[in-house]
Amino acid sequence: SRTVSRIREFFGVKPRSFDHLFFSFGSESDVIRVKSSRRSFSMRDIGLQVKETYNKIGVYFSRSRTFVWPEVRTYLELLKKGDKVLDLGCGNGRLLTGIKTKVEYLGVDFSDTLIDEARKLWPKRRFTLMDLTNETDWKALGKYEAIFCIAVLHHIPDLRKQVIILKQLRKHLKTGGFVYLSVWNLWQPKYWRWHLKSLFFKSLNWRYLFVPFQKKHQRFCFSFDEKYLRKVMRKAGFRKIRLGYADKKGAKSNWLRGCNLYGYARKQPARN
Repeated sequence: SRTVSRIREFFGVKPRSFDHLFFSFGSESDVIRVKSSRRSFSMRDIGLQVKETYNKIGVYFSRSRTFVWPEVRTYLELLKKGDKVLDLGCGNGRLLTGIKTKVEYLGVDFSDTLIDEARKLWPKRRFTLMDLTNETDWKALGKYEAIFCIAVLHHIPDLRKQVIILKQLRKHLKTGGFVYLSVWNLWQPKYWRWHLKSLFFKSLNWRYLFVPFQKKHQRFCFSFDEKYLRKVMRKAGFRKIRLGYADKKGAKSNWLRGCNLYGYARKQPARN
């Protein structure tokens, strides 16, 4: 069937693996499973699919990411000399193109290919492999005046893991330090056809869709809106939150026309 063909395409599964197909519902990170008699697909499989895709397309993807988005520059200007900066989901390290102050920078990503690209482009900077959803991986990190998390959360498939990342992020912020995060605005018209093509997966979660790169590499995405992003940030412990949409030029926009949705917050002192 067309449904089975789509799953084969997205997950790279051979046809004989799908002699029986059904759905079951669990808890936490395994909220939804798509099963066959020979293989089971969970949220973990989605994460692996995203990682494998970026390892395949990393070199070409890196060439399409050569500068920071205009709206990010406003927050890069907040950096002070000597600040420790953590770049989560750093990709090829393009955030560095917008940093004009001498800072102590660390970039982390889950893609071997993108980390290799970053090290080639920025040989004097520090980069390391890291799975942001694995709490153990965070233990080696220190604390930072600023943490950037750009175009990462929309590849994380469930609320629990999204909150885990932001809780760890907040834990590794110094008091008074700030976080800047952004996700693609997947509700703008250019993505509508991908929502329609992902209708099967929307029966699992209406925020799910797959967005292709170069028309053939499918990337799992989770569609955020302002209300949902605020919810995730508040669950992680952030209180004074600034949210907004930005267009291609970095100007203030809305859910229909904005390219990206962003959030900004500072870590407040602990309450007595």
